[in-house]
Order: sequence, then C-alpha cells, then structure tokens
Amino acid sequence: MKALLTLTCCSLLSVPLLRATGSELEQLPDPAPPTSTEICATGCAAASSGREQLSPGGFERLLASWAEDGATPKGAQALDTLLFHGDRTAQLGAQLGYGSLTPERASLLRQELGRRHALLSVRLVNASGAERLYLGPARVPLGEKQHIIATRTSDLQPPEVSGTVRRVGVDHLWARL
Repeated sequence: MKALLTLTCCSLLSVPLLRATGSELEQLPDPAPPTSTEICATGCAAASSGREQLSPGGFERLLASWAEDGATPKGAQALDTLLFHGDRTAQLGAQLGYGSLTPERASLLRQELGRRHALLSVRLVNASGAERLYLGPARVPLGEKQHIIATRTSDLQPPEVSGTVRRVGVDHLWARL
C-alpha cells in the first residue's frame, strides 16, 4: 500500500514512502548490494554518513517533548527527530518503552517506524524535453546504501547510480544519489 509521501527534487526525483508489508512491493527485488567498496567512485553515497546516535536520555527527552506538545500528533518536531533516528528509536522504545506518550501517540510512532521502504524512480530530461535516463521503480530500504542500475538510457552512457534514501520526518525523505 502506498502512502501519500513523496520527495521531489527539481521535478526529477520522486520517492514515495511505502509500507514494507504491501504485497505488490514485496514482488519488486531489492537492489543488489555492492560486492566491494572498490567499485565506488570518490564521493559515492555508500560512504559512511557519520550521523550522531540517539542516546537513551535524548530519546526520553524527545518523548516528553512530543507528549507535552499541543500540536497535532504528526505536526511535532520531536516526532520528526524520533523518525530521523528510526532504528535507534525502535531499539530504545523496545528497551525503555514509550511511557510518557498517550496510547494514540505511541501507536502512531510504532506505525511510522514500520514504514521501512521507499519506491525510487528517477527521470532525467534534457533541455528540449527528451528523456535521457530512467531509473526505477526500485524498492529501496530506508537508510541503507544502495547501487541501482538505470532501467533505460537514450544517447547517454549508463551512469553508476548509488545513494541512500533517509527518513527525516513524518512527511519528508532525503535522498543523496
């Protein structure tokens, strides 16, 4: 089942966020992982991101902040931050629980953390409107580095496409390709 979440960059990149349990998505193969780090070009997105880990204290402060926030459940920066840390948030939630949240918000957080894949499509068009490259649709796991093969090209050498799609909020994804 598709969610109503799309990332668009210069009208070329569209990444709808999907639930991992959708039967039609399970039929799409995951991209093959790279066989070695030697195949990556300089600046490849398969390099480590080095982002900071969420501490147990930080997790509890974010839960408390979201619990006290009078905004709609999906409109809070604390929720976006919890989702940004995805796997770590789920790990800390399993260890420490979601005690300061209402049952509705705890359920919403678990539901959002369960959204683990995006459907990635890239279409490159030249200045005269001719399609030069099409990639996808490819089912990609969130937060994992991938190498993806272009589906078709026109008068263009097939490029090496690698990157990561990350969850950065309730309705926001970030991609580096």
